[in-house]
Amino acid sequence: MVDRGIGRSLIRFSPSPPRWHLALQAAIAMALPVVTGTALGNQGAGLQASIGAFTALYCTAISRRDRVRVLPLIIAGMVLASALGVLGSGSHLLGLVMLVVVASAAVLLVTGFRVGPPGALMFTLVCGISTQIAAPTELGGPGENGLVLIALIAAGAVTAYLVVIFPLLLPRVWRAQGERTPVSVLFGGFILTANDRISVLRTIAAVILAALVAVPLDQHRGYWIICAALAILSIGHSRRMTVQRGIHRVLGTVVGSGLFLVLAGIGPQGYWLALTLGLLQAFVELVVVRHYALALCGITPLSLLIASAAHASVEAVALERVLDTLAGALVAMLVLLVALPGKNRDGA
Repeated sequence: MVDRGIGRSLIRFSPSPPRWHLALQAAIAMALPVVTGTALGNQGAGLQASIGAFTALYCTAISRRDRVRVLPLIIAGMVLASALGVLGSGSHLLGLVMLVVVASAAVLLVTGFRVGPPGALMFTLVCGISTQIAAPTELGGPGENGLVLIALIAAGAVTAYLVVIFPLLLPRVWRAQGERTPVSVLFGGFILTANDRISVLRTIAAVILAALVAVPLDQHRGYWIICAALAILSIGHSRRMTVQRGIHRVLGTVVGSGLFLVLAGIGPQGYWLALTLGLLQAFVELVVVRHYALALCGITPLSLLIASAAHASVEAVALERVLDTLAGALVAMLVLLVALPGKNRDGA
């Protein structure tokens, strides 16, 4: 029964409200920094700034007027995650420690404050990509200036914020927002239920275990293992849900890595690269609620095009991401099996 349910999940689409407006704003937020960088003659800087565009993915369930007050906190978190990633870029072990710190803190905060999707994942991803980009050449990294990288990510995050709130300049959109939600509701007290505490502890345990698995690997691989384990454990409390999400994650990464190789072979540059990233981000936002594996087919090449711009071998990057995703999925499953006793392991 469980196997049939998991198999059906690969060919079934879940219901979802219309997400065209979210896909459009996310695509613009992702593409705009690359367009700007290209226009200024520095595509690499634009690509780094686009990391901050993940800000636009947060708090989509609340009104645009309320996001005006909430998203600055997300921006602060993104910039801090990047700064900690840069701080750990000079050492493989320190980089993993920073990833564990960022992932653990993000899991705790987004759970307690009910931030919602994409949760702790993007903060961890920003930290990991920052570590990779700022890693010195002697560690196999491109050795980009860390302070400049942090500033660019901050600029990209602010750009995403402006894209989100820009429609409020239109009187019709402003009137449609209704009353502002009270601050006491938007920034309510930090609350962890019993289930929340179990989920947080379980996820942090998986993050730590994933970091230990990454210790003997290359500098740039640890964040992908941690992100995979984190994403798989971000919903549900049952073995069935975790196995299903893990299978979706692995299969989506395999297909997405293949798409990345195709795109890397084509080698879009400048405005074509901006368009490619924007379309990938739009695709992800359109399908992420309906089919997780399909969303990973877009998330994987999107992330790899940004993170591997200075990497010599795209084939090695693609293979490593598949193996690292599999490792993260196994870590998530192992932690869940240990954490859930008896009958709850098979709970739906």
